[in-house]
Amino acid sequence: METTVLMRNSTRCPVALSLAVLIGLICSTRASAEGRCGGVLMATRTTVIKDRKEMVQKLGFYAIDGGLVMDGKSTCTSIRIECSKEARTCRTATATTNAFMGRPQVIGVMLSDDYRVTEWTRDTISAEMHTPVGGTSYLHLAINDGAPDKVQVINITKSLIAKLGEWITEVLTVANDPALEERLHPAQR
Repeated sequence: METTVLMRNSTRCPVALSLAVLIGLICSTRASAEGRCGGVLMATRTTVIKDRKEMVQKLGFYAIDGGLVMDGKSTCTSIRIECSKEARTCRTATATTNAFMGRPQVIGVMLSDDYRVTEWTRDTISAEMHTPVGGTSYLHLAINDGAPDKVQVINITKSLIAKLGEWITEVLTVANDPALEERLHPAQR
């Protein structure tokens, strides 16, 4: 039992450090984002790596940073996802920003419970977590060489507000903030 506690605590230190870096990324950006996000951009998506698939397989570890985007819009939430092949788990850390009295604020930081890895191949990692309120959250990670990874977080929960008890599915992608993309790739006029 003591070994289990030590192993669980030893994984929290790197995740806590990752979370500190994530918050630093959010708070240090100078580009302006949506007003509802406090003018703060979400974390920038992890850069493209030429031999990413080989590196992930060799290390048995996967990590990505970015922002959660739904329907092409910012959710004001930055995310870090880390997966361990040996432990067969993934974990997420999120930080949400908002405007409060005209100033940007980190309004919530959350470290998820463990997602159970259901598939780990050279090209993909899939994981799932059952939530305490009866929902399920899925991670689908498509690993790419020389192109951005395609990452989705799919949450299936029962509504507690709009349509009480009705099942709701949210599909979120890990991407750069849409406001950053607009600045990097302005539309031709």
